[in-house]
Amino acid sequence: MSQDPKLTDVQLASESDTYEPTGAAPSMPPPMPHAMVKTVAYTGSIRSASDVMKRGERIDDFEIEAVLGRGAFGVVYLARQLTLDRQVALKIAANHGSEGRTMARLEHQHIVQVFSETVDTTGKLKLLCMQLVPGAAMDKVIDDLIAIRTSRGHWTGADVLASVDTRSKLTDIFNPSALRDREELEAMDDLGATCWIGARLAEAVDYAHRQGVLHRDIKPANVLVNRYGQPMLADFNISFQSLDENASADERFGGTLAYMSPEHLDAFNPSTEVKAEMVDARSDVYSLGIVLAELLTGESPLESPPRCDDRVQYIERLAAVRSIAAPDVIPGAGNAAKAFSYTISKCLEPDPKDRYQSGAELAAALDGARELRKHERTSRSRSWLVPAIKKHPLRWVVIFSLLPQFLGSLFNISYNESQILGQLADPQMAVFKWLVIVYNAIAYPLAVLAGVAILLPLFRVWQELSGTQPIAQEKLDWARRRTLCLPICLLAVAAAGWLPGSLIFPAVIDHYAGPVPMSLYLHFVASFAISGLIAVAYSLCGVEYAAMRGLYGRLWPRAEEFRETANEELPPTRWRLNMMVILAAMIPTVASSLLLAAAEDRNDVYLLLLVLVLNISGIAGLGLTFWAHGRLSRLMDNMQGIDRRR
Repeated sequence: MSQDPKLTDVQLASESDTYEPTGAAPSMPPPMPHAMVKTVAYTGSIRSASDVMKRGERIDDFEIEAVLGRGAFGVVYLARQLTLDRQVALKIAANHGSEGRTMARLEHQHIVQVFSETVDTTGKLKLLCMQLVPGAAMDKVIDDLIAIRTSRGHWTGADVLASVDTRSKLTDIFNPSALRDREELEAMDDLGATCWIGARLAEAVDYAHRQGVLHRDIKPANVLVNRYGQPMLADFNISFQSLDENASADERFGGTLAYMSPEHLDAFNPSTEVKAEMVDARSDVYSLGIVLAELLTGESPLESPPRCDDRVQYIERLAAVRSIAAPDVIPGAGNAAKAFSYTISKCLEPDPKDRYQSGAELAAALDGARELRKHERTSRSRSWLVPAIKKHPLRWVVIFSLLPQFLGSLFNISYNESQILGQLADPQMAVFKWLVIVYNAIAYPLAVLAGVAILLPLFRVWQELSGTQPIAQEKLDWARRRTLCLPICLLAVAAAGWLPGSLIFPAVIDHYAGPVPMSLYLHFVASFAISGLIAVAYSLCGVEYAAMRGLYGRLWPRAEEFRETANEELPPTRWRLNMMVILAAMIPTVASSLLLAAAEDRNDVYLLLLVLVLNISGIAGLGLTFWAHGRLSRLMDNMQGIDRRR
């Protein structure tokens, strides 16, 4: 660096003899006309935190510009910090508690930052200089969303942003990184937006807890939403520092009744001996669960007893109601809505041990539900078939398993009639008819029993999943693995039913009714092999489609790590998509070769007609299989978060 001052690019503030204001942020008003401003103590008549200062009045280092809000603990103003010439939020409250010291340690993107704490000259008022968040309180946003939900039936992330833009009178600083959050939120529906906002708040709560700070008054009014849609947790006025043993009783047991957990209500109740230590991080998780349910639906997920004049009696009744059980999960198969419902139910468990043990766990569950919702929205189909499969997936698994068997049987009967039966002598025909009855009497019941053994446990999990009570994660993990195995399991059952017949029929006829020429062996092999190929190929395709479209994507009522789990479970199964196409391609090619190889007269009209029908239907089936391959590939990519367009 050059030693010549004239050539120096950077000059430290300490090296300058005169004060020159730096460039203001984009949202800031023009600088004050004078170079330096001296702070002055407030000397007016306002002495109580509940009193309101007027525009233009000064206190300490601040000049009042407007009132932003009022609460039980004081008044929040839009103020200008004179020495730094910037707009801030100034909270003037009674001089007690440790909110400033508590919040000063919390430097998080989704927590309103406290810059400084001072006490006025009277010693009665505490001044908290805080980060100014242009936006709106969540309770006001919820009011707007309730109106939209009433008229339209649902709201969107764009409605959240519109509410904030309408209610905010201040201009935010342009933030390119935050602009991406606004764009993503704008594209979300109500469920996705709730999960995104909730996950960010859960991360903020988790950060505060790891710093040893409990909020203890999480409610919509204490959440600000900025112009980018980012939620910010505010007002730690009654927060509790687990390491601060000097906190007063008011600080330790404060909060809002409507959002308190059962143990918090007991601690708040002066007639109980519940200690503050019972109100821990899981109590904040409880409160946040209520907030998120209200954000999505506009109403509390909990029932409340009738109000009464006796405050202590009302608190006791409220605690008793919330100590009974968590709200039921919504009925129906697993999807993002059910995953969110399960998340809220788990937050509101009466016993803290049954809740999420940290904000990080809650954030993971909400982010998983949001990713699942995103997958559901981007994988919608206009076809009537997909909704039908999703409504009764196991029924369609059975249909797609049996229909190819029926097609295989049609071919088998047609081929036997045209190419085999005419070559059998009367004793051989008698054995053949007897063998058909016996073989079918054995093969079909065994196949049905195998199918029931494969599907029945999955059906039981599906029935349990469709109820209103939470289901064990182990069962869900097993059900997803079984679903991914279904196509191969049912393929094996179909193959085991068809392929043995190609050898059993000619061998038994040969044994009981006289020798069978080699040509008949070839015919039986062609008949059963082609029938089995039709049954196996199309059942694999159909069951794969029904299992992935209707079943696998509906086994996520607990959506924690949805993407990670999908990336772990799906890649090992992708080879089956190619196998579907290979088997379907073999039907018109291999089948024609077998038919012509076994035929004595290749000019036989019935044989040529059978080959023609087989080729036409095989090509159509191959096209259908290619279509299913493409749809399932995109579905798996969607679940795994893979964008192959890049």
